[in-house]
Amino acid sequence: MTSDLTIKSEPKFECELCIENYNNFDRKPFSLVPCGHAICFSCFNSLQKPNCPFCRTKYETKIPNWEIIKRLPKPTIPIIYYQIEIKMNSLNSVTAELSTNIDLFFSNAKNKAQMTMTDNSNENNEDLNEKLKTILKLIDNKHQQNIEVHENLRKTLDNLKKKIDLDENKYSNENLKLIKNDIEIVIAKTMEKSNFFSQKKTQLEQLFKEYNSKPNEELIKKFENIFFEMDSTNSFNQHIASLFSIGNSISPNNQIASDNLPAEDNLDALTFSSRQKLTVVTIIFFTLIIFIIYPLAMIVIGALHLGECPINFLIPIWLIVGGSSNILGDVLTAALVSYLLFRTFRQRSFGEKLLFVFFLLLPFFMVQVFTIAWFFTGNAWIYPIYNQVQSENKLNSSTYCNQTVFNFSFWTLNIVYILFAIMLIIGNLVCCCICFLKK
Repeated sequence: MTSDLTIKSEPKFECELCIENYNNFDRKPFSLVPCGHAICFSCFNSLQKPNCPFCRTKYETKIPNWEIIKRLPKPTIPIIYYQIEIKMNSLNSVTAELSTNIDLFFSNAKNKAQMTMTDNSNENNEDLNEKLKTILKLIDNKHQQNIEVHENLRKTLDNLKKKIDLDENKYSNENLKLIKNDIEIVIAKTMEKSNFFSQKKTQLEQLFKEYNSKPNEELIKKFENIFFEMDSTNSFNQHIASLFSIGNSISPNNQIASDNLPAEDNLDALTFSSRQKLTVVTIIFFTLIIFIIYPLAMIVIGALHLGECPINFLIPIWLIVGGSSNILGDVLTAALVSYLLFRTFRQRSFGEKLLFVFFLLLPFFMVQVFTIAWFFTGNAWIYPIYNQVQSENKLNSSTYCNQTVFNFSFWTLNIVYILFAIMLIIGNLVCCCICFLKK
């Protein structure tokens, strides 16, 4: 009996549906959740219905079967990976050369401009100096632009290295050839850009040798033209941008690539620039301020008239607690929206997911449930005494309640119901319009 159990518990290295051996590519083993039966990726893609082909249980998702994967023989690395690695090393080399030529050219140009300004100051030639000051600003701007291009290229290389990591083995030969060709194009363009700056440096040296005796208007004009000619090389930026799209444009053999990618490489997150983030946070902040005005009014009115409702002393407390829970709910909602906008759930580590669930998601739902329950508690305290309450306190009447407190509480409940009815009507109208348009 023991031997039988042992045999059954051993993972099989072939898909029981197609009887093909598992591998790390199109036959990668996956387990269906929740039943746990294993099938290969090709068979999973061929399933017509979301039911396990063995037990007919409806599956929710699939996960890689690491128990089988870790025992599979390691695949042979195709030679094209080594070719790509050589090309990447070449690209690193020409990128470093480009950076050196950029820095040499612009530092040389800046020194020449400053020395010329000094010479012109000695000659009291202020007109030329003004033009040289303009050229200095142009030099700084062009230098910064080219530094950014180089930085983009460096980031692109890092991005590409992650996407074609040899351990992933997730792309077909056709896609790998496309990557190799694209890298070769960028190498050529980078060398062309590097040679361009090298030539400009030589041109700059020759220019100042010709006018070594005394700078003049012609020198300044030719000096300025060197930088205006750089605008014709902006196509290099487009080639760098195209390299960014290599990882996104290639279509892997199958969906295995997305399963193997580490969390930080997933591209399903919304991306925001710093300015966009600031704009979104500002909008959320001001929306939050607007939404907490009414709950603040509930707290203030309840606190000011805390002992002025003998008919039911809990009504002012209801206002205070209701306002507080609404403010807390609004703050948690704003934090939840901000967090979900800037980070997707798959991007988080396990520890961060726990913190998110226990310190943001769980408190949010608890506060919402409490707020709803507290609202209906107010219904039970306020509506039944509507016809009994007196707005004037005659001889310490037990049916007295401060008019502001009671009316504010009463209309708070009414406004919630009115808003709910409006939302319900709008929702029904939208559904009717959608159904009508479909017909």
